[in-house]
Amino acid sequence: MTDTMLIDDSNAPRVTLGGRTWKVPELGIRQLRLVRRPIIDLTDALVETADETTGERVMKLSEAQFGQMCDVVFHGLTRAHPELTRDAFEAMAATDGEIFLAFLVVRRQSGIYVIRAAPGAQAPGEADAEMSPTGTA
Repeated sequence: MTDTMLIDDSNAPRVTLGGRTWKVPELGIRQLRLVRRPIIDLTDALVETADETTGERVMKLSEAQFGQMCDVVFHGLTRAHPELTRDAFEAMAATDGEIFLAFLVVRRQSGIYVIRAAPGAQAPGEADAEMSPTGTA
């Protein structure tokens, strides 16, 4: 039995990479084992400070950190797309922004970090919300 037999991805969020739209359902244990630590480390590296926005922090990622971000995205896509090979993923045309947005979706689908509303916020986005590693507010 494969991972895709166990999931209903009809309501899964989607990301665009390489001119194609990809479903990203909740991660399975196989994917989570591979991305858990990099998601935590990258989230720590991207936390907005008083002096830098998240976007500025993304631009300061090292080559190794950006590689980790790409790895997280690749493994997140394989839950619903097990036919996707590493070579095919690496050959895709994608911008920094697309990779970062896909990372945010995979991170959310991992369940490690959830969005919680900041006090007084109406409709928080990833950058506007505080993150909780336990899923509590």
